[in-house]
Amino acid sequence: MNDFITYLKNTYNYSNYDIQLLKYYFKSLLYDLSKLIPLGIFFFVLGYTSEYLMATVILFLVRTSTGGLHFKRYISCLTFTAGFFIMSIIMLPKLYPDNSLMLILLLICMIITNYIGPIVSCYRESPSSLLIRKSKRNTVIIIFIYCILIFIIPNNHYLSIGFWVIILQTLQLLFAYINTKRRCNI
Repeated sequence: MNDFITYLKNTYNYSNYDIQLLKYYFKSLLYDLSKLIPLGIFFFVLGYTSEYLMATVILFLVRTSTGGLHFKRYISCLTFTAGFFIMSIIMLPKLYPDNSLMLILLLICMIITNYIGPIVSCYRESPSSLLIRKSKRNTVIIIFIYCILIFIIPNNHYLSIGFWVIILQTLQLLFAYINTKRRCNI
């Protein structure tokens, strides 16, 4: 590992800060994969593979722009993530709201996430105002495109799953916002 770090420093002039960022990104990637792969196997066994992939893609698109809850313990994060996917893939899609209600709720989600997002861990450095604006813009674009898809392709099971992912992500974002304000206020 030290040889690789030396290589990056010598070849690409990476600073110690750059190396720490790379370590953080790789650790985060492995951490997320260690949750997503077992969950993928779980949903594959249950016969929900395509639904799981749909939920994962939508969650990835929205969560990377909005942030949200961050847990201190791996098991807490895994449990919450599993519950999130079970709710959005198996339970909530049975409640299929009217398309006009879906559009209204997605617009409310767009407003909420634009107003309070992104939420990063209070133990992490706050993002720059440029990054915050970019994240807000990305979230609005993603949800707006989703609204268009619901309008174009009504009564689609997969779009219903994505709808619930966005709703649940917005709810947990609200909770993270309240929790972060309460815990991180100095």
